[in-house]
Amino acid sequence: MAIPTTWAIFKESPFVGLGFWADRLYLQGQNVHNTLIDALIQSGLLGTIPFVLALLIAWVATCRLGQKAPCCGREPSLAKLSQL
Repeated sequence: MAIPTTWAIFKESPFVGLGFWADRLYLQGQNVHNTLIDALIQSGLLGTIPFVLALLIAWVATCRLGQKAPCCGREPSLAKLSQL
């Protein structure tokens, strides 16, 4: 899918988006195949900003959990994991 086409669709309603499956309606049944652009088209900036923040928070939490995990091949017990 061409970026100029999807960018033009996004510019029609940049703040609140065009709604669920708007990409398929505007692109004759095709899918954008890009989650960020899909979120921008469907929910605009008001929906995309919380979506991206949630992804970043999950990524940071996963990285922090990986740093706290025990090493040397030992499996952590559930009690230890709950203390993280």
